[in-house]
Amino acid sequence: MSLAEFAVEKALSKGATEAEVYVQKSRTIQVEFAEEIESFRVTESIGMSLRVALGKKIAMYSTSILNEDEILEAADRAVKIAKVAQEDPDWRHLNKRFGSTPVEGYYDETIKDLSYEEIIDALTSAVVGMKEYDKRVTPTRGILGISTSKISVMNSYGEGCERKETNVTVWMRAKAEDSGKKGTGTEYQQTRFWREINFRNLAIKTAEKVVNFLEAKPIPSGKMSTVIRNQIFANILGVILSGPINADWVQKGRSPLSNKLETQIASENITIVDDGTVKGGWLTRPFDDEGHPTQRTIIVEKG
Repeated sequence: MSLAEFAVEKALSKGATEAEVYVQKSRTIQVEFAEEIESFRVTESIGMSLRVALGKKIAMYSTSILNEDEILEAADRAVKIAKVAQEDPDWRHLNKRFGSTPVEGYYDETIKDLSYEEIIDALTSAVVGMKEYDKRVTPTRGILGISTSKISVMNSYGEGCERKETNVTVWMRAKAEDSGKKGTGTEYQQTRFWREINFRNLAIKTAEKVVNFLEAKPIPSGKMSTVIRNQIFANILGVILSGPINADWVQKGRSPLSNKLETQIASENITIVDDGTVKGGWLTRPFDDEGHPTQRTIIVEKG
């Protein structure tokens, strides 16, 4: 019997009517650099979350110690918390049937064999490229993160699923000075695959931005059109819409979009799609953290 199965069994024996276990095991490499490598850390972690239901009372308990004694404690505490929790009138049940969507591009097999030397060489080429672009440019800070995760989900309905995924993120910042003028700039890239990042090219883009900013000048106040980079606008859009399109907000009447179905809320040029199946997407995966298959959902279509 796996520890996840053991956790579900013990939660039910303590009085839970339903139980679900989420286990995540991760390995992360984080490198900080500027003109030289400043730190190189590798961390491994494992954690388990146990969610239980007693009728319509829901509770969760998490632990990073996975042995039988700790799991017994987690099951006991989760059930005790549920007993004193308020009922959720909208609660129906845990997911009774797990599913998986065939998707591609969310796990890089080569990362497990990635060597220290290969990582250092990639970052060194970035620093050298930045300096070669323009002698006035100095790298001031950079962070590289490489993570591999294994996620397992199972529940008291006998359902279970597992996936492995990888993520690579690199961020660079640089500065330049010339005749009293100063410029700074940053660039970053997020991807699922190590070899999709050209570190030298990303560094050169950073340096190019810094040099251009040396000539930046104030502009007069006024009303004018604005051009926003895709990456930046995606972040802005996430902040604006992450709450209003959340099912919990909608169900509890907190979303300003609750009654806007089939209503024009934006320009006809705007279409927003939540697609968990796009090849190589940052959050592409075959199923979500409750075992539901991912899908393509249109949020806003032509405004």
